[in-house]
Amino acid sequence: MREGSIKTKIIRYVMAVSIVIVCLITSFMVAASFDTTDHTMLNTIEPMVKIASQNVSSNLHLLTERIYQLSESTEIKEMLSSDGEDPGIEAFLEGEANKVEFVWIGIYHTDGTKYTGYGNAPADISDRKYYEFLRETENIVIGEPAMQDDLIQLAVGIPLKTEEETAYYLVGSYKYDILNDVLSNMNLGETGTAYIVNEEGQIVGDKDIENIAKKVNVYDMYPGSKSRDMYEKVIGGQTGSQKITLHNTPHYAAYSPIPGTLWSLVIDVPVKEFKTRGITAAILGVVLAVVVLLIGQAMITRMVSGLTEHLRAATGRIEALSEGDLASAVNKAETGDEIEVLTTALARTVEQLNSYITNISYVLGELSGGNYTVQTTGEYSGDFAALKEALAVITDSLNRNMEAMRDTAREVAQNTDVVAERTKQMQQDSGEQMEAVTRLNESTNRIVSNIEMIIDSARRVKECSDATDSKVTQGNEEMAGLIANMDEISSNMDEIRQISGMIEGIAAQTNLLSLNASIEAARAGEQGKGFAVVAEEVRELAVQSANASAQTTKIIKNTSDTIQKGVEAVKAMEASLLEIAENTSRFSEITDNLEQVIVEQKAAAEDVKSDLEAVDQIAGGNADTARQTNAACEDFTRQAQMLTELVSQVRIRNA
Repeated sequence: MREGSIKTKIIRYVMAVSIVIVCLITSFMVAASFDTTDHTMLNTIEPMVKIASQNVSSNLHLLTERIYQLSESTEIKEMLSSDGEDPGIEAFLEGEANKVEFVWIGIYHTDGTKYTGYGNAPADISDRKYYEFLRETENIVIGEPAMQDDLIQLAVGIPLKTEEETAYYLVGSYKYDILNDVLSNMNLGETGTAYIVNEEGQIVGDKDIENIAKKVNVYDMYPGSKSRDMYEKVIGGQTGSQKITLHNTPHYAAYSPIPGTLWSLVIDVPVKEFKTRGITAAILGVVLAVVVLLIGQAMITRMVSGLTEHLRAATGRIEALSEGDLASAVNKAETGDEIEVLTTALARTVEQLNSYITNISYVLGELSGGNYTVQTTGEYSGDFAALKEALAVITDSLNRNMEAMRDTAREVAQNTDVVAERTKQMQQDSGEQMEAVTRLNESTNRIVSNIEMIIDSARRVKECSDATDSKVTQGNEEMAGLIANMDEISSNMDEIRQISGMIEGIAAQTNLLSLNASIEAARAGEQGKGFAVVAEEVRELAVQSANASAQTTKIIKNTSDTIQKGVEAVKAMEASLLEIAENTSRFSEITDNLEQVIVEQKAAAEDVKSDLEAVDQIAGGNADTARQTNAACEDFTRQAQMLTELVSQVRIRNA
């Protein structure tokens, strides 16, 4: 039997409760038995001591009655009334003593001296306590038992009167056995005792005559405040009973005065003598309770074994269920109690769980096989209804997601084709742009070469201008050559103007192409972000090229105007050398300005050339990007086709 099994717990709990109940009942019964014993004993010995005191009083009365009859006899009166001692009085006393069993009998004078007597009558009784009572009461007096001639005796005296006056005292002594018989006949158990005490607490009657002979006092025999309180009541003539401890031993005590005397009868019985039976009964009760507990344990064990067997089977099935066993059957208990309810509910639970798991496995298997049209069937009770709803929500969500994925795959495939087509177009445009930039670069190179020629011409013009003063005459001869050069410069300026217009057109076309590329990059989404940045840079370069070309055109126009003025000046020089001389210095300045402008034009042309090279590199990068984008689009198209094929393998409800 396992330490923590429910069977052990039930048996331990029931036995513990039973033991506690038995202990409580036994304790209560023992306590009640002891209390009942105390109450019964106290209520029993109090009437007993009253009856015993009455018996003692009756026996004492019998003794007094005998002495009284003897004192009233005619014979003794006649003998005492004669003058002198009657010789027949002793014989009379002897005869009466033999009748009544007096130990001794005597007639005493009023002073206590013996007048006459029979037996060992003391010669003088004046020292006896009963003598004092005789004189005080002038009535019958019973003396206290006393040791005389090695025999405990009880003396009874009565006054003998003549003419209403006491003349003598008649005293007869009885054996103490007469009183002891009364005490001995009292049934006080094995160790109980009864004794008589006088008004001073001295024991005057006891089965143990040693106490009488030694004149033991109860205050000395039983010291203590509680015992003293009781003996004060005894000596005070009260009647009662109580439980008291004497010599560290509990006793039942009862006391009552003896009528006609100054004595009181006391009975004390050890408590243990009467409670031994109660203790024995309690022990027997405990033994009986243990036997009943053992029998009850056997019955409970048998009953609990049946219950725990069903519970063990149910818990074993629950453990198997927790390990995933849904196939094993549940043994239903037919006990008609909660065990049957438990096993029936467990069987129903296992069947329902098996049904749920089977249905869920079927649905998940169909979903894993691509059949998204499957439906959750069967009834799901209680909180399992939420599981059915969740499974239905999952299948519905999968259908919606797969349908959306199918539509998205189609749109992705279509958009990928568009992007690929646009990318091819952009690649083609980039190639054309590179060719145009190449041609523009060649034209720019020619412009730079012509500008260098213009610089040389301007330098020569300056040299000529510097030598104008010394060679005015030679100037006329060389005027024709100068005019021819001017015409050539004008012609070159026209050509440069045409090239600048061409550059401006290329820049506009490049700007348009970059704008188209930005639009296509925006359509391409995340993959077109890099290309959009490149297109924006190309557009900015195109704008810069257009601005530079416009500036170049403006400079060329200014230069053409200046040359034209030079031609006009040369022609004017043909008319008047004087005017040429006057304007020589101004012409020199103009020549210097022209040289500076031409140098700046050359620098601008070189910048244009550098920008064109950058544009050419950008166009090449655009072409490479377009090729990479095209390759990515082709790969994305293949992936979209694969996604479409995968989606097409799944059956959905709205397909």
